[in-house]
Order: sequence, then C-alpha cells, then structure tokens
Amino acid sequence: MVDFTTEQQVPITLGVVDGMNRPVDIDGSPSIAISDPTVVSMDAMTKGDNFVWNGTIVAVGIEGVAHVVITVDADLGEGVENLIGDVLCNVTLDPRTSERTIVVSTGTPVDKP
Repeated sequence: MVDFTTEQQVPITLGVVDGMNRPVDIDGSPSIAISDPTVVSMDAMTKGDNFVWNGTIVAVGIEGVAHVVITVDADLGEGVENLIGDVLCNVTLDPRTSERTIVVSTGTPVDKP
C-alpha cells in the first residue's frame, strides 16, 4: 500500500522478469484499470530502458482508497500470458487542503450616484 495526500502524486515503475530474475519484454503496452477514479488517476505508462515502464498515480482531489490494477501480456507470441500487478492507494486529505480561511477583498471607494 502507498499512502499519500490529496495534493500528491506517486511515480511507479513496472517490469517483468523471468525465472532467473532477468528483465523481459511484454507484448504491447500495460493496461490500467482503477477501482475508484474519483480518488486517483493514471495516464498510460511509457517504456523506458531495459524493459521498464514508468507511470504516475495522481490524487484526484478527494480522500479514499483505490486499487490501480496493471495488466501486461508476457507472451511475445500468438498466445496470451496475462500478469497482473496491483497498487493499493490510501489517499488522505492534505492538511493544507483541509485548512479553511475566508478571504474578503475591497475595491477602491467611489462616489455614490
């Protein structure tokens, strides 16, 4: 689980390794599903070096819990071998956001009509 506030985001990396712990490629791009898009969002991941994918989970604005489920196809051939990764996000209200202050502004005085 990753804990962060409504004013934060969390970078993530994703990679697939074989039984010898060597990085391997995937077929296509990772697929992303979010259990509660009112809590977090995530754009498509980008491929970096050495078969590592990068992305960012962003707090949307309300507190809550959400799962970010990432699915990849590890079979580079005609078949499909789905692997699933899950990030549990616990988003809490940022203290800076929870503080409330009233702001009253005045204009320049003018003559009455």
